[in-house]
Parts: sequence; structure tokens; C-alpha cells
Amino acid sequence: MTTTTLPAMRGFLHLPYRLVALQLLFPAMMINMVIGNQMWEIGGVNPGQPIFWIVLTLALVVLAGSLRDPVWACVIAVAIVAGRAVEAATGFSALYYIALNGAFLLIGIVVALEAPTLIYRQIRFFLALCLPLMFLQIVGAGEWTQALNTEYWGSELEIGQPKAVYPMLFQSIEYVQWHYGVGQGRPAGLLHANNVLSLIVIFGFVLQLGRVQRRQVTWTDAILVGAMVMAMAKIVLAVVILLFLWMWFLRDRVCRKRATGILILTFICYAIYALVFPGLFEMQLSAYKIMYSITVRVFDLLEAFTGLEDSQRAALINMMGDAQAYDYGSDDDVGKLSGYAMILNYWPLLFAVGLIMTPLFFKGLSSLRARYPVIAATAFGAAVTVVLYPAAVPFFRAQLYWYIFGFAAIPFLMLVAPRFAERLVERGRQTEWGSA
Repeated sequence: MTTTTLPAMRGFLHLPYRLVALQLLFPAMMINMVIGNQMWEIGGVNPGQPIFWIVLTLALVVLAGSLRDPVWACVIAVAIVAGRAVEAATGFSALYYIALNGAFLLIGIVVALEAPTLIYRQIRFFLALCLPLMFLQIVGAGEWTQALNTEYWGSELEIGQPKAVYPMLFQSIEYVQWHYGVGQGRPAGLLHANNVLSLIVIFGFVLQLGRVQRRQVTWTDAILVGAMVMAMAKIVLAVVILLFLWMWFLRDRVCRKRATGILILTFICYAIYALVFPGLFEMQLSAYKIMYSITVRVFDLLEAFTGLEDSQRAALINMMGDAQAYDYGSDDDVGKLSGYAMILNYWPLLFAVGLIMTPLFFKGLSSLRARYPVIAATAFGAAVTVVLYPAAVPFFRAQLYWYIFGFAAIPFLMLVAPRFAERLVERGRQTEWGSA
């Protein structure tokens, strides 16, 4: 070990244990998601299982140092273990996921207040690493580029089968239609699925646009736009457009200038993509493809909604015209294409909750904006994300979703526990990870 590395390593080792856990938590979550979704086994055990318990331990360590009484972290740990035991014994999983995802919602709150700069840097670094691999995945550099991608496996029979990749550079739409692969049209980078990468990209935009302080486009903007364009996920584009509209019409002049610059950069990147991958560009962003993505989810909503008679459902589907129907793998997949389809039958309860929570959210957001404008902007962007993202993907059981939900929940915290929020913000400002 050289003497030049000793000061940095010594500083890391002397960080309080909780700050070390805070640093490791998000990278460990990424590793757990990727490995946990592979079919790898060591001694009959998926390596993702021990990594998951490491992630959970890191989360509980962070919570124990954040809550006024660490015993609450122990209560959460017991609730998670008990919920897991109930699930194993009876198959009833609701208690387990409520405890588990509730813990990650609290973690999101803590990180949003105490270490927003830390997660911002980590996501920027992660996406910067993804960009070259995403390009190689699109080009078709080799099957090795898709080693982590599990979206090629549409059924159990396909698990472990070779992942076909084809050269896509400068290929026409006719060629792409015959040789399209999901891992090339919608690359996953260092993750196992494009849907997860898409959520990370959206979250990166939320963190970036919430902290805009100058007009000029930055390298971080370029990283985010590059990831969005290569990911070719329509939900990312839809959410980012809404965030841009928010910056133009509801924020200051500096934000409008920055949004305009990012928009110009986005057009340039899409133009480069269209030039280099003309067939993929035409296939992914054609009017037919966009309408298909929308209509299959509308069909799924109608299929899932039990409040409709069969004749009513058929009439509504006929109104959609000649749109191609989605090929479900089995009857169990019906009503699971989006998060909206999964919760539609609870609409009376959700409507009532929305009527109560929406004004409270904006009241808390106003209080938050007066004291911590950067955190308030991030909270608003996170709220847009957690409301809209389930329209494309049923992600309600994913810890990452509830982690981001924690950022959106800050306005509610300002109404019920403003001193707790203030304590976390001030603690963060004592490190380089806190809010400006």
C-alpha cells in the first residue's frame, strides 16, 4: 500500500459507522437488484439473498442513527423478519412488504434531507458507467454485453439460452424488424432490465433539475440525456417532458434557460441516434409503436377492472380501433402490465385518499420551499415520478420505488415533524453530502 492511499483510506475507516452505511447503501441496492434477478446459485442459494440482508442491515444502521430512539429501527427489523416468517408459513406477503418497503420509504426521507448530494453523485457516476456499455449493447458488440440482461428470458424454457445479438449500426427499419432484440432496442446498461434503468434515469433528472443554479448545460445533463436517448423508454421521455414544462412555467428565469439548453441537447442526441441507428430510431419512436405502448396498457386496465360488464369492456376495446392486442403469457398476467391496472379496482379508496393528501402535500411543499427550496424542488419531481411511473411498470414491491417515494414524502414530514426534518438537514450540512 502506498503512502498516497493511506490518508483517504484512513479517513474512510474513521467515518462513523452510520456514514459508511449511508455511502454503501445505494450501490448495494443496485448490486442486489442485478444479482437477485439472475439465475445464479452457489450451494443452492442465489447470491442475491445474502446481499439483500446486507442491504437491509445497512438500511437499519442508517435508520438507527437517524431516528431519535434507535429502538424503532429494531422494531422495524422485527416486523420485517416476522412478516417474512408469516409469508413463508402462509403465503401471505402483505405484512412483509409493508414493513420492508416502509423501511425504505423512511430511508428515502433520511437521504433526501441529509445526503441528497451523495445520492446525486452516485447516480451520476453509475449512469456514466452505463453509457459506454449501453452503446455496445445497441451496436451488438457481442453476447457478453447482455450478460446481466434478464429480459431475453420470456419464459422458463428460455432461461439460460443464448442471447442473440445482431449488428445494428446504420441498419434499415426492414433489417431491424427481422433482427430486433429487446436488449438492443432498449438496453439495460449495468442493470438487469431496461425498466429499472429507466427509473434510475428519471430519478437522476429529478435530482439534477431540482438543484439548477446556473443557465449553462453541464456534463451531468449530457450524461442524463445520453442515458435517456439510448434507453428509448417512453415513460422516461414522458416524465422528463413534464419536468421541463414545470421548469419553464413554474420556476425562475435561470431554470427556463437551463431547460431550453437541455431540450436543445436532447434534440441533438436524438438526431445523432437517428443517424447512427436509423432502423431502431424509426421502430422505437414511430407513431405506431408509441400508440401500441399506450393502447396495450389501456386494454390491460379494461381487462383488470371488475366494475365493467363484458359487453361494456368489449365496447370500450372496440372504440380503440384496430390496435394490436397484447399477447399475455398466461391468464395470471392479465392486469399486471402497469401499476395502474393492479390498483384500479381500489379506485374509490384511492380517490378519497387523493382528495385528502393532495392539498396536504402542496401545503407541506409550500413550507418546505420557504426553508429548503432545493429539497422542495426535488420532492415535487419525485412526486411526479412515483405517480406517473406505475403507468408503465408495476413496481410497487420494489424497494427502489419506495426509496424514491421517500423523497416525495418530505412535504408531509414538514407538517408532522418539522424539527426532525430540520435536524437531518443540519446534520447533512456538516458533511459534503448535504443540501445547498
